Amino acid sequence: MLQHARQFAATVLPPPQDGKFINIHWKGIGQNGKPFWDGRACETIDEFVRTVDWALNRQSPLDIYACMSAQRRMEEKVSKKGYTYKHALRSANDVVTIKSLYIDVDVKEGAYADTKEGLAALRDFITSTSMPIPSAVVASGSGGFHVHWALDRELTREQWQPLANALARATQVHGLKCDSQCTVDAARILRVPQTLNHKWDDPRPVELISLGGEVSTDEIIALLQPYMDATPVVAAFPKGTATDTSANNELGAGIETPAAPPIIIDEVAQHCGFVARSLGTGGKDNDNPLWFMTAAIAAHVQDGREALHRMSDKHAGYDEQKTNELFDRAVAKQKERDLGWPKCSKIAGYGCRECQSCPLLAKNKSPLNFAQVTAQEVDNTLPDRFLRNPNGTIAVRAVNEDGTPFTITLTHYPIWTGWLSPDPWVLHFTTMFNDSRSVSFELPAEVIGSKDGFSKYMSAKGFFVGEREAKTLKEFFMAWIQKLQKTKHGVVSAVPFGWSVANGKLEGFSYGGSVWGKNSERPAASPGGALAYQYGPHGTPEVWTELSRVITDQNRPGLNAILASAFAGPLVQLLGHSGLLLNCFSIETGIGKTTAMKTAQGVWGHPVMAMTALDDTKNSLLGKLGKIKNLPCYWDEIKSEQQVKTFIDTVFNLTGGRERARMAQDLSIRESGTWHTLLVSATNESLLDAMAAKNRSTAAGLVRLFEYQVEPPAQKISDTGHVQQLLGQLEYNYGHAGLIYSKWLGAHHEKARDEVSQLHSDICAETDSEQGERLWTNVIAVLIKGADYANQLGLTQINLPELKSFLLGVMAGMRKEVSKTPTGQSSTMTVSQVLADFLNSTRQNTLETNRTWVGRGKPPKGAIQILNDYTRIQRLGVQISKEDGIMRISSTFFSEWMAKTGHSRKSFLDRMESEFGVKMMVGKLGGGTVLTGANEQLIVIDMNDAKLTDVLE
Repeated sequence: MLQHARQFAATVLPPPQDGKFINIHWKGIGQNGKPFWDGRACETIDEFVRTVDWALNRQSPLDIYACMSAQRRMEEKVSKKGYTYKHALRSANDVVTIKSLYIDVDVKEGAYADTKEGLAALRDFITSTSMPIPSAVVASGSGGFHVHWALDRELTREQWQPLANALARATQVHGLKCDSQCTVDAARILRVPQTLNHKWDDPRPVELISLGGEVSTDEIIALLQPYMDATPVVAAFPKGTATDTSANNELGAGIETPAAPPIIIDEVAQHCGFVARSLGTGGKDNDNPLWFMTAAIAAHVQDGREALHRMSDKHAGYDEQKTNELFDRAVAKQKERDLGWPKCSKIAGYGCRECQSCPLLAKNKSPLNFAQVTAQEVDNTLPDRFLRNPNGTIAVRAVNEDGTPFTITLTHYPIWTGWLSPDPWVLHFTTMFNDSRSVSFELPAEVIGSKDGFSKYMSAKGFFVGEREAKTLKEFFMAWIQKLQKTKHGVVSAVPFGWSVANGKLEGFSYGGSVWGKNSERPAASPGGALAYQYGPHGTPEVWTELSRVITDQNRPGLNAILASAFAGPLVQLLGHSGLLLNCFSIETGIGKTTAMKTAQGVWGHPVMAMTALDDTKNSLLGKLGKIKNLPCYWDEIKSEQQVKTFIDTVFNLTGGRERARMAQDLSIRESGTWHTLLVSATNESLLDAMAAKNRSTAAGLVRLFEYQVEPPAQKISDTGHVQQLLGQLEYNYGHAGLIYSKWLGAHHEKARDEVSQLHSDICAETDSEQGERLWTNVIAVLIKGADYANQLGLTQINLPELKSFLLGVMAGMRKEVSKTPTGQSSTMTVSQVLADFLNSTRQNTLETNRTWVGRGKPPKGAIQILNDYTRIQRLGVQISKEDGIMRISSTFFSEWMAKTGHSRKSFLDRMESEFGVKMMVGKLGGGTVLTGANEQLIVIDMNDAKLTDVLE
């Protein structure tokens, strides 16, 4: 059954095993008349063949393909009939291994006239390159054919990619007409023999033309070595001798090498609002014409296929296979018609909202132009004697003894876009490893200067450096650092948002792509794709200004405090605190709370996308906070009891202001993200009870929270429809108030620090606050001062006296609430209640005896009598002796119960010791009975204490 399909799979595909799947994909026409893609992940060759047979016997005709690499992921699904199956997933990022090299030779106009001519060209190519006879040649049914060289060992994608790139270059050099995009695609799907090609009315067979054996991987590497690089690499050179690399390598003739660094989609997003939104929202709102434009852009950028998926995967109609097909069509169309970059005017013509207010539209260029200009401007910083080859590698100029000049390539890795970050000094640049993916590389200056650590550090990062080339590379990197230090914009803050620190002192505030200081501006680091769109100025400021007036004109301090929180966030660090939690709640709906939250979020970022969601993962939230640092973080629409619990679990530790340390791949400890800001939430119910339940043994949870109820307005806003329209427009017009405030903060940070500190001191004195209430007084100080600065800048019109009076009233109310909450275990009653709860809930683990045996050895027969039904005791945790009034509790058992119920074991035992004389000892529970246990740590309580009478009755 399907012998050729079996032989093909066993020869050219990686052997499947645990964690590795070989995929079958098929394309058909659905009942709605539209094409669809589906597939199965297989764990054995037998399963592969059975699945092909099943697909061939379906009622609807299918074109059947195999993925050439083993994939690490699949998705379990359940069919309409209730059967579980493994749905195939395919991605270059999920490649585990590959076992073959392949080319796709076309028979069509512009390629070969027929199969015979194509096979003749293949023979000429094999003769010219000395490549071995292919392991398999498959006629695709169109007249064209697929050529496979099955390797004698599996390769990772990183090992395979340079060979595939070299094979593609070899076909270009020797004029073999084939689809080079297919050759370099690690996740390519190709047709399976003994299936049918349904592109024609009369389906045509896919046939195995020839089948051979495996080829030597080492032989292939040696044969393709001349095509690995367009520019020869000299790893090391003795003094006074060198290889002349100024002339083009003969084998590299006809190979096009990039004249500039590859364009990265995230760099395009820094200048193009359309691309930034598409990345930030996953193309959620793009209709088909705009989706096609994202594909046209992706066809010209590095890792274009992945870029298109990033700009598509949140759309309601997203389909992985259809997106792959669109990308392939865009690349093919660009090559066939020699199309240039898609212009901004064309994107605008399809109704792109961002283009309407974009100042770059008038330049009549493409979004890709502006990303390239930026890269070239930053990259023009190489030190003297060094130059960049067309393929991005670095060479050094030298002169032979006879006076003739020559250049020597330092390393085969390309190096682009260098910049420095200070404190400590780190050189940042972009390079490319053998998988043809651009990589951001960070090289600490101290590593360059180290005697033995340079090569080790570089190799651990994947940038392999030989001992002989290390010396010249170190000279280059050190010279580059010195040049960048003298170059405008060469030193860039590594902080995309928030306070920028230099030499241990605040130097400015980062926002909108710049670090704003006293009469100065310089570039800030980019935050990356999604955050680049979610935070920063977009559109125009008028929409936000009108919404802020809608809020302040109501003169409701509860809403004004929410608006003020946007300007309060950056001031938190000036008081030395990490994270402060502000919650506003209201039982009623439609009272303006959400409008105020979105307007506050709109000061800095997108009013919806930048809002934190409860289903965001903990790591993504920590990563976000670590980047936005001093910008406030907002949660809205927390309604149900479960949502409240989830929120409390999430934010309880965020007030520490630090991400947990994590280990990098090179075994170094990665720098943890930190933040100092306001965490602002809006709920339907108070969070006090939930915070108290989080830690019942202390009031620390309650004093972390500053909370108030938003009262309904005296009269409802009449034009709610207009407010909703403004909120919709705010999604494309935000961040301008934050830009104005950032410039002011950067220029006046010393003034802001002194004034907010003085105000905090005044509030502490006015409220006679205790140390434990400092989080509350901090919140009040930053809210008032943030509102004050926003008013001074003409951004808001908040009534400051009423805001202060309101916030002080909230603090007074918080004091009353905390005093009514039984936390802290500061009273005998509270400690007794905890003990009573423990005993009531552990009756099934309690043994009652007449007395406790404390002597050595076994007690006399009958001395220890059991007074309760012990047959139900599965685990003994407590022993109560009636006659001598002694209770013994297993310390381990008690600790487990305390942890389960949210109490602090240490504070409880400290209070029990001071109030009731509790002691700790090593002994046995149930001594002298059939339940006698081993020696363990015991808590011993004297039940004769009068204060415990009610508890022990």
